[in-house]
This record gives sequence, structure tokens and C-alpha cells, in this order.
Amino acid sequence: MGDLGTCDHSDDKCSCKTGSAFGEGKCRVPKALGAPCTEPIECVLQNPLSYCKEEQFFFTCQCLSDALEYDNNCYEDKSVGDKCNSDKECTVPIQGDVYCDRREKVCTCGISFKPTNEGKACEITFGGADLKANSSKYMLLVAILVAFLFQAKN
Repeated sequence: MGDLGTCDHSDDKCSCKTGSAFGEGKCRVPKALGAPCTEPIECVLQNPLSYCKEEQFFFTCQCLSDALEYDNNCYEDKSVGDKCNSDKECTVPIQGDVYCDRREKVCTCGISFKPTNEGKACEITFGGADLKANSSKYMLLVAILVAFLFQAKN
């Protein structure tokens, strides 16, 4: 185990010291994104969606090609309706008002929002209608209201 872990030979269990994790038969120090690495497991212990990538003459932990990097973490690319465990899993890959529904455990658009762009965005709706589709009607209504208020003031 080296100096990163201890083994209790009475019950054949090993435990790693704080700051290290067990992977591929021994305790190792997990490596963050961008950190130097020598073996893939060092990166995977910190983030399952990462790997040890060769960059010219050295290796660093990077997100897998199909993962999204945000705030020093790798996230799976998801759409509205995909399974999730935390809001971050949904808010990183999906634009707009989106969250992870705790009961259903799926990425869900907020109230008055609907999925668009093949589930990659949540767009606001107004009165059950698509705001974009009716934006010219609403703009006309706002212009008339502003003109009325301006005349009433003068």
C-alpha cells in the first residue's frame, strides 16, 4: 500500500489515508483536471469522465471528448428528460431554466419553460404559447401601451 494507505490483515481490508483513494489495487492521489498524471486511474478517481491525455511531452488530466468541462469538472452531455442526480448535471449542458427533478430524477424545464433545440435548451412560454412565435404580437401590444401611457402623461 505504501505511505498512502493501511491494511488490516485480520480481515483483509485496506483503507486509504485522507486525500488518497483506492484504484486498481492500491491507494493513489486523485488528480484534478489540468494536473500532471502518469496513469489514467489518477484522473478517473477525481472525475469518472476524465483521462490522462498526452500533451506534447507530458500528460495531464482532461475531460473525455464527449464530456463537457465546467468549473474544473467534467459533465456528461445531457438533454431535457435525461436521468440526473444534481441540478449541475442539467444546468451545464442545457441552456435556460432547467433543473434536476428530485422525485423523477430527470432534467426538467422550469415552470413556463418548454424544451427546444432537441432538448438542449428550455425556452420561456407565455400563457401556454411560444413567446418567440408570438413576439411580434406582444411587441405591438407593448408599443400601444407605451404610446397610451405617454399620451396620458402629456
